[in-house]
Amino acid sequence: METRLEKPYNLCHEEETEFSVEPQSCTALPNDTEGEERSKAIERVLEEDAKMRKNQAKVLPLGAFSMRDVVKQLRNNDTDDAGLTEDELIEYRYNVHQTVFTCVRALLDVADASEVRLDENVDSRYKQLRDYVSVAGDDMTLNEEAGQAIESLWQEPSIMGAFRSSVESDLKETSAYFFQDISRIAASKYIPTETDVLQSRKGTRSVSEHRFHVKGLTIHIIDVGFQRGERRKWIRQFDSIAAVLFVADLARYDDMVSSGSALAEQMELFDSVVNTSIWAPDTKIILFLNNVSAFRRKLSCVPLGGVFPGFHGGDDAEQAVEYLLQRFRDVNRGRRRVFEYVVDPHVAGNIELVAAAING
Repeated sequence: METRLEKPYNLCHEEETEFSVEPQSCTALPNDTEGEERSKAIERVLEEDAKMRKNQAKVLPLGAFSMRDVVKQLRNNDTDDAGLTEDELIEYRYNVHQTVFTCVRALLDVADASEVRLDENVDSRYKQLRDYVSVAGDDMTLNEEAGQAIESLWQEPSIMGAFRSSVESDLKETSAYFFQDISRIAASKYIPTETDVLQSRKGTRSVSEHRFHVKGLTIHIIDVGFQRGERRKWIRQFDSIAAVLFVADLARYDDMVSSGSALAEQMELFDSVVNTSIWAPDTKIILFLNNVSAFRRKLSCVPLGGVFPGFHGGDDAEQAVEYLLQRFRDVNRGRRRVFEYVVDPHVAGNIELVAAAING
């Protein structure tokens, strides 16, 4: 964090300086009083900066989650923070509109490629939208006329079907979210909601932060906006953070992916996170075993032993949680300290657990 003095001291300035002369050494020295004041001012700035840094903590979330769900889970339980202010939300309007432009360009490309015949009214709106987007620069925002054209094109069944079958999943979900409510988003007095802000982050490749305030500590959750499969490529860029928050979804133990159980895949990812050498010694590793209530409800229908043959506790939920927690512990070969929590998305106190680990 850059800290500036209101009146910076230039030790090389050419202004007149009052000198005192010591009789024995005959050495010209700056006036002692001025030097002391200067030193005290610098010390005060350094102390204030150190205090501010002490009360700030950057946290990198990893694991099986959507950033929207993690931030929502923490935000709902943040007792000291009421969310983004209206002024902060207004600042995100540009970001949301730029995301909509990205989605619109994909929609127009699909319309071009599908070569569907549009009725006269929709075709006219399509051409207007194509012209509008072609000149849309990085500083351009949506207007109501563009919103009407987007709505008209999105309601065309053939284009909607082609779009959903040809566009990658994150962009498809984001586009559907914004297009279905485009009249609100394109309105002249539009103020984004927090859900709008989170949706605008999905599938992008820039970094942003979500702030939480807990008992004097400001926690910055880093939203990298990359695809899950790319996380190993950029993880080294975050070697100086205060904590890693690894979120594992217990309820996905019976979801099968190409490599087997989705939860087993999360254990492999945790292995790469907890055993890497890039974290500073004081970086905290926080493990959230999330969705425990849904996990317990599933056990009676889908025995854990059927997915993890090493478990022999039947449908005993406590034994099952302990078994899975031990599986995560087993991959921690360096025996690094891990702050472990079994949590639910809708139970208060999750952000306080993060703060406690950071201060621990």
